[in-house]
Amino acid sequence: MKHTRRQFLVHSAVVTAWGLAPSLPLGANIPLLLDESPTAYRFPTLYNGGDVEVAQKNVPVWPETTTDRIVLNSLPLLAFEFEKGSSVSIPIRNQLTSPISIHWHGLDVPSAMDGHPKDAFSAGSTKEYAFAVRNRAGLYFFHSHSHMATAREVYMGLMGLVIVRDQEERQLSLPSGEYELPLVIQDVRVDAAGKVAYSPTMNDMMNGWMGNRVLVNGTPNTIHSVKRGAYRLRIVNASNARVYKLQFSNALPFTIIGTDGGLLEEPAVVTSVQLAPAERLDILVDFSTLAQGEIVRLISAPYTSPVEMMSPLYPQGIALDIMSFIGSVEQGIQYSVPAKLCTLPTVPEVTTTRTFALAMSRGMGMGVRPTINGKTYDIDRVDFQVTGGTYEIWQFQNQENAMSHPMHIHGRQFRVLSRSNGALLPTDKGLKDTVLVGPSETVRVAVQHSEYPGLFLFHCHNLEHEDEGMMQNYTVFVPTGIEEREPTDTMLYPNPTADSFVVQSQALEHGGVTIYDSMGRLVKQLHSMVPGSPISVADLPSATYRVQVGNMDLTLIVRR
Repeated sequence: MKHTRRQFLVHSAVVTAWGLAPSLPLGANIPLLLDESPTAYRFPTLYNGGDVEVAQKNVPVWPETTTDRIVLNSLPLLAFEFEKGSSVSIPIRNQLTSPISIHWHGLDVPSAMDGHPKDAFSAGSTKEYAFAVRNRAGLYFFHSHSHMATAREVYMGLMGLVIVRDQEERQLSLPSGEYELPLVIQDVRVDAAGKVAYSPTMNDMMNGWMGNRVLVNGTPNTIHSVKRGAYRLRIVNASNARVYKLQFSNALPFTIIGTDGGLLEEPAVVTSVQLAPAERLDILVDFSTLAQGEIVRLISAPYTSPVEMMSPLYPQGIALDIMSFIGSVEQGIQYSVPAKLCTLPTVPEVTTTRTFALAMSRGMGMGVRPTINGKTYDIDRVDFQVTGGTYEIWQFQNQENAMSHPMHIHGRQFRVLSRSNGALLPTDKGLKDTVLVGPSETVRVAVQHSEYPGLFLFHCHNLEHEDEGMMQNYTVFVPTGIEEREPTDTMLYPNPTADSFVVQSQALEHGGVTIYDSMGRLVKQLHSMVPGSPISVADLPSATYRVQVGNMDLTLIVRR
């Protein structure tokens, strides 16, 4: 819903009358700002083509002051809407002063498009992110993945929303249009002058940077007028480290219908839910009981958190206001949630297990560093290799008793199998790409590896922990039938001097070879050939290609 200025002024007056201006979070150590009046909810701006400019600018966040933020096309929040099965191409222009890399969080994309720090593109240049949309309908997002600068760039605003649609979800006729509200939430540390800054201490790097205010779609103190009926709230936790306990101030129940990777099989009615960094939540809430002018707040309720290292300034578990909703007399829509939302694929029996120990290493002279299996991240080190398309059980063991770790696997939607500290959470029961591993907890997930070969990552999504080294590289090996003439030891990045590959298949004699780029465009076609003869790629730029030989679909990676 779009507000006119007159509507917003009326709502502001109601808020003041209800004693909610200034609308202060409930935590301690909160400075009073220049202007605490409510801000009308802003729908994200949908991308409509052309270059996306990433630039750092001095912009207003709180009224009457400006602060440095990274903005995309000068917007508070940019969103992409994709259709499953489509091919997309997005040119991103880097107007910052350092290289950046963009990660499409939760999406199954080729290695070269995934946003690995190795693939950062320089200041002043443009990179085209092109890939097929293979994911089911769901709420995803994109954000910086620059080497050792992810935390700062995400916090400063280098992120945005991705919504994928498909026919399966459309059949449910879920609330849409003005009744579908994306909420990208991010806690920021702001001073009394309304300035947002990022200057982490050693304490912040150990615990993660946490703030004293929450922005919704880039704006503070957000309020939205709702009609009497059902709304779909689609929430992304875009915070660096903050774990929220989401609930409504009047304990209004709501229905969880989806998580990171889309719809759950069955809805779950709750009054509160935990949401860790990078996790997403899709809920239905009925505002029919709100009287005209009555306000209900979406909050992060206080909870008891393990004693963190060196007592952070704004620790986990403090109460925070997120957003307010104000009732109206207008009638909205009624929606009955079906008992069955979808059917998810069954996880097959899995025999291969990998174990990852998560710890804060206390080395001599280096302070405390986050590690996985005793190692900090090395951008040039490949930690292990997996086979594309196969299932494995990954076991995350948190060896800390005062620290949680939200673990994220790039490009994959996995299934949570078990928690050593208790039963699965309602949000564990769908497709996930990020899972919170609590203190001294072991979480087991079943992951089916990408069918795209190449270099990928997994890491803690406490972004300070990621930048400090709680991350590993792994490669996906896809047996394709392609034999490179001068393969490297990983069979993933061909030697820069190699200019051809070889296919040993009798299908060459009949149909030849057809090569398509990541957008599905024909780039090379060779008719009947002798098996084993070299196929030149000297004229192909660095990219991932699909090679069709008879009824086989193979993958070719060209790197120079």
